[in-house]
Amino acid sequence: MTAARRQDWICNYLAKTIQTSRQRIGDGPWHDVTRSNFVSTLDSDFVDAYLDATNAPCQYMILGANRCNALARDLKTLYDAGVLQRHASGIEQAPAGFPKWVWMYSVADDKIEECRARAARFDANLYTSGLALAG
Repeated sequence: MTAARRQDWICNYLAKTIQTSRQRIGDGPWHDVTRSNFVSTLDSDFVDAYLDATNAPCQYMILGANRCNALARDLKTLYDAGVLQRHASGIEQAPAGFPKWVWMYSVADDKIEECRARAARFDANLYTSGLALAG
């Protein structure tokens, strides 16, 4: 699978988590806020779904999520393109050998529609290639 298709797969995965909720700050007015969930390279469900979909090479880990350099590169590429936003999240009481922090990625607030369009393109490619019927 090409890098562009893998990145479309990530957008497809995140597009399914996009939700709109009502929020307000302090006593201010209520606003509709649309956001996606966060994913990271330590999210084993996300990593395993990526590996199943892309057949990317990985290093299998006994504990925690499997390591996949292609996934890390694809997330960084989408971040550099402005499609994803990220923030560092600390990991409290990380066991020896585990990272002390990880990048958490979500769809950038102003790129929700672009992400949905890439997800639709990914779904259309699966349907026309016959992979959706085989899977």
